[in-house]
Amino acid sequence: MKVAIVVGHCQRSQGAHNPRYDQSEYNFNVALANQIHALLADHPTIRPEIVYRKLNPGIRGLVRKLNYLVRPKLIVSLHLNSFGNPQANGTEVLHWHRSKRSKEFAMIFERHLTGLLRTRDRSGAAHAKGVSEEDRGGYVLRYTKAWCVLCEPFFLSNPVEAKKGMESLDDGTLSQAYTDAIKESVRYLGAKR
Repeated sequence: MKVAIVVGHCQRSQGAHNPRYDQSEYNFNVALANQIHALLADHPTIRPEIVYRKLNPGIRGLVRKLNYLVRPKLIVSLHLNSFGNPQANGTEVLHWHRSKRSKEFAMIFERHLTGLLRTRDRSGAAHAKGVSEEDRGGYVLRYTKAWCVLCEPFFLSNPVEAKKGMESLDDGTLSQAYTDAIKESVRYLGAKR
């Protein structure tokens, strides 16, 4: 089963940035995507593919690329959260609000990520956040043909969470949490056929 690992943001628009660690959301996600891909490369039934977004044609081009070129069964979009208040914290996994299956996948990812990072579940009581087309990430979540989740495991703008997130990237535990969530999601898909 093909799983697309989408790197959030792009080289020219790198998303959130933490000056203390001189780390951008994009560069963090590139490293994370490569680790996840390496962990899944020899899996007998999962075919991971890293997908990058370009500034032009942007989000619509990314959706076309996913739908017509990559054609995965599951899409995991890697992001980090950020806010002007450095105390903002927690994990959030977004899904299309009308997709029950995507919500179930989002809850799997949220459980694995909050379990590893010991972050607050921003969606509340292990209920991943459903979004509409107008919300952040909504266009990709709505218009991709595969089941899709958008993961924001921590706030890059929060010094405590950023340190924990950087450490979990360095020691490989974050990529392992994602890999475990992908494997569980694929098993779930196989059981629901």
